[in-house]
Amino acid sequence: MDLDFKVLRLQIALFLATMDQSDKLGIAQHIVGASAGLLDGEPVVLPIPKDSPPELPRILLQSKDGNYTCQVTGERIDLIFRETSGTPRLRLKDLLDQHVQIAVSVAEVVSKEHKASMYRIGFVTELLSELEVSSNQFIRDRFLKTERFPLPYQTNINLLHRSRTDTFDINRWFKISTLRNKEDPENDLALTVTFDINSLPERKYDLDGLAIRRFCQHGSILIKEGLAEYFEGD
Repeated sequence: MDLDFKVLRLQIALFLATMDQSDKLGIAQHIVGASAGLLDGEPVVLPIPKDSPPELPRILLQSKDGNYTCQVTGERIDLIFRETSGTPRLRLKDLLDQHVQIAVSVAEVVSKEHKASMYRIGFVTELLSELEVSSNQFIRDRFLKTERFPLPYQTNINLLHRSRTDTFDINRWFKISTLRNKEDPENDLALTVTFDINSLPERKYDLDGLAIRRFCQHGSILIKEGLAEYFEGD
């Protein structure tokens, strides 16, 4: 069975070692400028006290259609594409180059203008494929290959691999989950696949634009290889 994967979510997370956030409006303006017009919605700068927990959002930016968002907290910058139309339309190859370029541009401008430095990176892709058969049946037949398990209502498989690229030590999560139609719960003819690739939290890097680009390019290769490994052939 040929699976046609479309993008539900594409996320690049840049973990901050330092950043001067005293001028939040300036940060918002610089990120909007680095987004090549993509983050064209009204920026939101939240009145967060300086001693607030670092995980709380300080700046929220988005596109007018809501598909693209950028969130800045005290410890990270997240650039996210999320399909909001209800039905995924785009493949990873349609989104990847632009998304990576924006992440690189954002990293460079906040480094130059706001003394930011980044020590860790995450690259997350969530894909959806519609099937002609039950997704629970598909997963049991393809991955479990056993009749010991009664056909479940929902199936989730999570696998964690650790490996090293030419530059990074990484975690690579592969997650597969069945989906049911909210309006017709008997319909489970879809599944999601998530690749969550991130540099190890205990390793600290000095990330520049080139390193961000290389990490994401390598991540896209791992996704392509993973899809072929798990879903192509017998």
